[in-house]
Parts: sequence; structure tokens; C-alpha cells
Amino acid sequence: MFLFWTFLLWVNWENPVPPALRRKVVLAVSAILLIQSVETLRSGIWDINDIYSPGEAAAHDLTAYRNAHPGARIYAHGYKAFELQPWLPANPYANYHHGAGWPAYVTWRKGETWPTIPNLQNWQKLLAEKPDMIVASRVGRKAELYNLAPVAAQMGYRLDKAYPAGMIWRGAVVEDEALYIFERVK
Repeated sequence: MFLFWTFLLWVNWENPVPPALRRKVVLAVSAILLIQSVETLRSGIWDINDIYSPGEAAAHDLTAYRNAHPGARIYAHGYKAFELQPWLPANPYANYHHGAGWPAYVTWRKGETWPTIPNLQNWQKLLAEKPDMIVASRVGRKAELYNLAPVAAQMGYRLDKAYPAGMIWRGAVVEDEALYIFERVK
């Protein structure tokens, strides 16, 4: 938008325009640029102080766990658990395509058998399979979100790490991007 307004001013600058109209246009463009500058500043401060995606930190911890427990079965719950993938060499999840290294991302197509949208029933089924570690995410509107930890604790798991993050829109967090790592208590 900024480039569009700048382009319009640039190509019409030498046109014979009445000074009053020119002042109004320059004032309008200046107001738009001021508003955009304020929003840019807000976004920059948010970027410095907050986290959009905890994937990198979670990937480092998952890699450390994998190195300490080479044969461990690690499961994913929810498509946001795949935020780790850019920092991993292959798919680490034993419950996604039977642990195949590829694809290392969620395939959004018909016939996908892995439950991409998590729900409480899938969470309980996953816990019943007794993996060694679970990287979990919650997806949905706030009213649909469920607390993962109590159900996991009943099934013999403890919350090892939580990575808070959120997607913002107009200055407020509108979607939970947090990741949770649960480890089976042995």
C-alpha cells in the first residue's frame, strides 16, 4: 500500500494540480503513512518481546531428548506440533506416517489418516498408546480448547516443558501457538 501511494504521488507530482488539492493529497498520504508507521513500531516491539512460534526452542529440546534416548517413540498431537520441522532433518514423530522420515510436514489432502485437528478424544487415544514423549498443541476457538495436562497426568505423563507463543491480530493474541512437551513417567 505504501508503494502504491508513493507511486501515485510520484507519477502525478508534475501534473498541473491546484495547490489546495495537492495539499489535501499530501496530507492524506502523510496520515496514512503515520498510521502505518505506528503499526510498524507496534509490530516491531511485539517481535522483540514476544514469540510467534516456539518451534526452534522445542526442536532443540526434542533433539537433546532424542540424543539421550535414541530409541524413544515421540508422538505429535495437533498440526502445530510440526512447527519444529524447519530445525529438524526429518520427521521425528512415530505416529505420523509410521515414523517415515518423509514427509516432514502435514499433508493437507484427502486420504490423510493422521488426525490434523486435535481434540480430546484423539488426545486420550494417543496417550493410551504410551509413547515416550509427546509434542502437543491445542487448536481451536477458546471455547473448544481443552487442558492437556490433567488428562496426561491421569495417564502417567508429566508436562516436561511448555513453550508459550501466540499469533496476534490488531495487538491481541487471537490464536494459541503454544507447544507442550509431555514425557511418560517411568
